[in-house]
Amino acid sequence: MMLALSSPLGISEMIFIGLALIVWQVLLVFPAWKICSRMGFPGWYGLVILVPLLNLVALYYFAFARWPSEPTH
Repeated sequence: MMLALSSPLGISEMIFIGLALIVWQVLLVFPAWKICSRMGFPGWYGLVILVPLLNLVALYYFAFARWPSEPTH
């Protein structure tokens, strides 16, 4: 006798999960794009938020780098 530990996902669940992931990525990329633009970097740098681990490196870079939009002393 074999017990099923989990039931397979149906097509509607897979579509829902796929759409939820797309919406989640849009919700992350839009503000990251705007933040990069306001800092003076090209807005497309905000796409780095989609890359695992690289997004953490970028966070520290943006936090401690000189922003092009800052006035020089």
